[in-house]
Amino acid sequence: MFAGYWLATIGGPDKSNGRGKRSPSTHDGCSTKLQLAILFLAVSNIPLAFYMSMVHQRGTEDVMNYLSEEAYRRKVKSILFFTPCHATPYYSTLHRNLPMRFLDCTPSEEKRALDESDRFLVDPAGFATEFAKNWSTPSHIVLFDSQEKLL
Repeated sequence: MFAGYWLATIGGPDKSNGRGKRSPSTHDGCSTKLQLAILFLAVSNIPLAFYMSMVHQRGTEDVMNYLSEEAYRRKVKSILFFTPCHATPYYSTLHRNLPMRFLDCTPSEEKRALDESDRFLVDPAGFATEFAKNWSTPSHIVLFDSQEKLL
């Protein structure tokens, strides 16, 4: 968090003579210490950047890519998302005009009233049973593996 500040101070002018000018003993350009610090920060962040962009929490992207391929093969008729509000990219990845439904998360005017998404997270099996009474069965249902174990 303070890496930027530290890098600015490590490469800044030597203020030992009181005027903010470099002392004659310092050389122009970046110091070796600054170069090593920048190299360390860059190298130590590369694995983290790779992991966060390529591996971590990719499930929603992967499921939409899968559904897009299935829709291209005309194997998808409709999709129901039992996920938190807007957890998937939805039409922006699917690129097909298919009926899709996700849990409603519209704020209620009533205090302490739970929306569909919150009710599903509290009691997945009970909500799905109640919800199934009023739906036309979709060809695909999307949910997280933690909820799958509870259904």
